[in-house]
This record gives sequence, C-alpha cells and structure tokens, in this order.
Amino acid sequence: MSSALSGLSTLHHMANKFTAMCLDVINCPFMYVDLQNSLIDMHSKCGNLNFSRKIFKNMPERTVISWNAMLVGKIRCSNFSN
Repeated sequence: MSSALSGLSTLHHMANKFTAMCLDVINCPFMYVDLQNSLIDMHSKCGNLNFSRKIFKNMPERTVISWNAMLVGKIRCSNFSN
C-alpha cells in the first residue's frame, strides 16, 4: 500500500512539473495548433479545466478540434458554468 501511495505522489509531482513547463509553452507564438489541442484534451481528461481554458484563450488560431476538445472536457467534468 505504501509503495502505491509513493507512486501516486511521484505522478502528482511529475504532473505539476509538466504543468509548469506547459505554462512556458502556452505563450510561444510558434506553437502548433495540433499540440495545443492535445494539451487541451490531456488537461481536461485530468480534470484541469482551468489550464485547458487558459491554453484555449491564448490560442492565436482555434479550429473545430479546439472547440470540440473544450466541449468534451466540460462534458466529461460536468462543468457548464463557464
């Protein structure tokens, strides 16, 4: 049981580091739309809609896939308030 908790703690720490790294990447003007869509999808699957919304708002170009990723994330997390 303790090894499982230790593993979860390590994953949480790695996710926080990855999120911090992504914050630097969000404002990059050369970021590809496909990568931004993937980040939106990944963070919404993890329940981090605030970060998904931040990526979405900073996108210079939004595609149908971008909108779909946000809608699916909100549906998955049952968050229709924003």
